[in-house]
Amino acid sequence: MEVERVTADDFKYLKFKESSIHNTAFIAKENDVVMGIFEYSIFNTVAQILNISFHHCIEDKSKLFAAFINELFYWNPYITEIIAGDDIISSSILYNYGFKKYKRWIYKNKRATSIVKLNINSIIPEQLTVNIEKVKNAASWIKSPKDIIVGFIYINGLPVVIDGYSRLTVAYLKKLDYVYGYEDKPADSMMKFYKECLRWCREAGINSIKDLSERLVSPEEHQKIWVERCSEYFQTH
Repeated sequence: MEVERVTADDFKYLKFKESSIHNTAFIAKENDVVMGIFEYSIFNTVAQILNISFHHCIEDKSKLFAAFINELFYWNPYITEIIAGDDIISSSILYNYGFKKYKRWIYKNKRATSIVKLNINSIIPEQLTVNIEKVKNAASWIKSPKDIIVGFIYINGLPVVIDGYSRLTVAYLKKLDYVYGYEDKPADSMMKFYKECLRWCREAGINSIKDLSERLVSPEEHQKIWVERCSEYFQTH
């Protein structure tokens, strides 16, 4: 069974429209058969489970629930708490995972990664283009720096963001002075890839989010210019 972020093809399984807008949902599949859906929201460092649905009479719901939570932490390691209600999933599954009952069920993550402020003008991009449709989507809900937490690494002492460029572009266009970020610790092979991406950006004259904001392209162009180039890198390395 594989757990991954939902794509546009999976939106029909979601209960909340916000899950597709914010890209805050996972889907579990086995041999292309949908086994479960997990929807959540995040406010700063607190996540709330909005919906869990199990398909095809899953026998081990606890195992799938744990897989969803692990995926949540993988994409958002800065989360300090997860909130859930009895109406979402059985209390026994929550209890067995480590949730504790207060007014609501709460899981406290003692290993949460710290977040820091990142000046928007100090961020170094490692992406060549930005999907304009994702920028439009992000612009509909981003209101303040608290809405933006991105992963970054340090290369030569500079903060290089490795995810969330549509959100960063919106931050720049809305004249936000800073966003929030957490330092990622990629494997050596991924660090090599990020350094190569940084080299591509330098060759293209992309040295800041301002430069990147001038390279908004259609989803098709983004696929051809950026996604396919990354795919080609991994095929040859």
